[in-house]
Amino acid sequence: MIHTILRSIAVGAALMLSACHSHIELQYTPQQYAKLRNIELLTSPPVRNWELVSTVEGSGGRFTARETMINAMIDEARKVGADALIPMEFSRADNTAGLDLFAVTENGRTITRGRAIRWSPYGGQP
Repeated sequence: MIHTILRSIAVGAALMLSACHSHIELQYTPQQYAKLRNIELLTSPPVRNWELVSTVEGSGGRFTARETMINAMIDEARKVGADALIPMEFSRADNTAGLDLFAVTENGRTITRGRAIRWSPYGGQP
C-alpha cells in the first residue's frame, strides 16, 4: 500500500517537472529568452537599417504575465525569420519605458504588441 502511494507521488512529481520543462518560455525573463532564441529585444529605436517582417502580438488570459506574452512574441518573431523585436512605438504620452513599451491595455485587458524586423543592408528605416 505504501509503495503504491510513493509510486503515485513519484509519477505525479515527474509529470509536473516535465510540464515545466516543456514550457521553456516560462523559465526566462524576456531579455534572457530573446538571447536564447537569437532575437534582439530592443526598447529604443534601432540605429541600423531595418525592414518590417511582421507585426506580432502576445495575449493571454486574465492572469497571464506580461513577460510570458513578450516571450510568446519572441517565438513568433523567430518563426517569421526576424532578427529583432521592437515596440510599436518608442514614446508615449505617459512616459512608458523599457519592456512596458510592448504592453497596451485594450478593453481592460493587457496585450503585448511589437514589430518583428530584419536588418537590411539596403536602407530602409534607420
